Amino acid sequence: MAVTSLSWFSIGGLPIIEGLDILERLRRKGISSPALILSALSNPADRVEGLDRGAEDYLGKPPHLRTPARLRARTRRRARNR
Repeated sequence: MAVTSLSWFSIGGLPIIEGLDILERLRRKGISSPALILSALSNPADRVEGLDRGAEDYLGKPPHLRTPARLRARTRRRARNR
């Protein structure tokens, strides 16, 4: 199945490096859907790596109550930029 467009996507249940590898592959294939990383690894170096490898945002666990608002804001911003 070819994936060409997604609103948001989640890669869960994997060690962070594997998830980032998948994210990089999707970016190389031209899939630019926003990616939010929600990870137990939340030190600054992990966050920087996730953002540098293609994520639009990186949140540490546990997620905050503001997470849904952040997703809505990023979706609105993306819609305006199309």
